[in-house]
Amino acid sequence: MKYVIIGNSAAGIGAVEGIRQIDKEGEIVIITDEPHHTYSRPLISYFLLGKVTEETMKYRGRDFYSDNRCATLHGTAVKVDAAAKRVRIWQPGTERQRSDRIEVETDLAGLSGHFAALRSRLLFPA
Repeated sequence: MKYVIIGNSAAGIGAVEGIRQIDKEGEIVIITDEPHHTYSRPLISYFLLGKVTEETMKYRGRDFYSDNRCATLHGTAVKVDAAAKRVRIWQPGTERQRSDRIEVETDLAGLSGHFAALRSRLLFPA
């Protein structure tokens, strides 16, 4: 089984952990437009004030991705086709990531700064 997770914040990381509880061998790819390790977004204001460091903002260990055998693909998911089980990604040289299941996490903060805390998750089963 191959899983494609869109988003590298709390819901995406929770999806990795949930998948690993029931599927130890499936391939996991996280599509993210941020080149950073997963971090606590609410701590951004504390980081700007110098109260936390980049390292203390991480809410999973340094080896989280390798321990869970998941790859990160840096790009922006621009279209999800659940019927075809495809995600179209904007990234030089890569247009599609095929999957057996598609886990989608959407951060609505990208749509409006007024809704920074809103997140939604959709699961399209195979």
